[in-house]
Amino acid sequence: MKRIRLLVLLGVVVVALPLGAVFAGNAGAAGSTTTNSVSIRQYADFNLKGVQLDVGLNVRCTGGTGTATVHVTQTPPESTHPVSGFGIQDVVCDGQTHSVGVTVVGTMYDAGRAYATAEVETLSGGTANAARWITIQVV
Repeated sequence: MKRIRLLVLLGVVVVALPLGAVFAGNAGAAGSTTTNSVSIRQYADFNLKGVQLDVGLNVRCTGGTGTATVHVTQTPPESTHPVSGFGIQDVVCDGQTHSVGVTVVGTMYDAGRAYATAEVETLSGGTANAARWITIQVV
């Protein structure tokens, strides 16, 4: 009899936990504030014989306008020598997520893996950062 009660109690807890998480998550949604965020897309395209990269970002920020800065570094064996470059792009900071393309200028990137970092800084002083390995591809 004790085992049955314990199983029933465990079943109630297993059902109640996800429901509690859903209701708790929705309870603060109306009054929550938007935070700044940036993510780097997995693939970048190179053009002009590898001198420029087009790196995609997803940016969400508040404060009117901001600036996205992207740095990309590629080292052997992906390139013949270490390559590093950066690019800057203005972004709209209206609390919505926007696709942003940043052109990174370096010297002779090649198809393959590279390490990218991104920073978004708003006029109101907010920031967001991201870093990841990306794949440079020929389009």
